[in-house]
Amino acid sequence: DIAHKKLPMVVEYIENLIKDTDKCWIIFARHMVVLESIAKVLPENNSIVIRGSTSLEDRASLVRDFQGGGVQFALLSLQAMYAGHNLTRATHVLFTELCYTPAVLE
Repeated sequence: DIAHKKLPMVVEYIENLIKDTDKCWIIFARHMVVLESIAKVLPENNSIVIRGSTSLEDRASLVRDFQGGGVQFALLSLQAMYAGHNLTRATHVLFTELCYTPAVLE
């Protein structure tokens, strides 16, 4: 599985990013194994994680935390957060993986 093969490189990149940045980041992931692995290396008190299982109310609260400056990193499921959310505070966006279906990307 491609997600498993690139996971060590993605995690290493994000670990280095955390050390060397004061920027505000959105990090998107498609597969749960990637999302959960990245979540383990993000600083718990300086990040939010929104998965498909995150309730709509919790999503709204987490987005408010991010937008209000409470956290520096937002780790988001690509399927859960692909549209309809205002995340303008981010200065950088990282897509760790994309959907394999071209029609979904349009």
